[in-house]
Amino acid sequence: MLADCPWEVEDLRAFPGLPVAEETGASYRENARIKAELVSGITGEMALADDSGIEVAALNWGPGLFSARWAGPDKDAEAINRRLLDAVAGIRGEGRRAVMRSVVALISPDGRSWFGEGACEGEIATAPAGEEGFGYDPIFRLPGFNLTLAQLPTDVRDSISHRGKAVGEIRAVLLNWR
Repeated sequence: MLADCPWEVEDLRAFPGLPVAEETGASYRENARIKAELVSGITGEMALADDSGIEVAALNWGPGLFSARWAGPDKDAEAINRRLLDAVAGIRGEGRRAVMRSVVALISPDGRSWFGEGACEGEIATAPAGEEGFGYDPIFRLPGFNLTLAQLPTDVRDSISHRGKAVGEIRAVLLNWR
């Protein structure tokens, strides 16, 4: 998503030994900031981090901020998806409505910050489908496509997904950097 930006983008594997940020914020924005500030502070580089979650109507718009930890500590994506599918089993219609949200924080070493936000509306599928993406993508169905996010080609997913929209806002900042 940032391939055409005039920056060298590296993931955390380029910085072995970094501690894992504790997501103690009260919002996606705060958690994204916590993660990006930690990395920028240690590396002295600009850092980009996101916090994302899924919000489901039948679950009072949860698990939200707790999406990654919802099934318990050290659970993989398959276990988390299974828990969500079990939680909405037997629910039809509006109760399966869901929103995926993402906030991306860009933090510079001098403390300046920028944020991008994105949302994608859909519904919870009845079973996982697709091999692309990660997290809740295999069970997040887009009615207009009649496919899950995990079934979409990368370029399509990146143009319509919550994370793609949030990164797109940060991409604009990076392309116009002075």
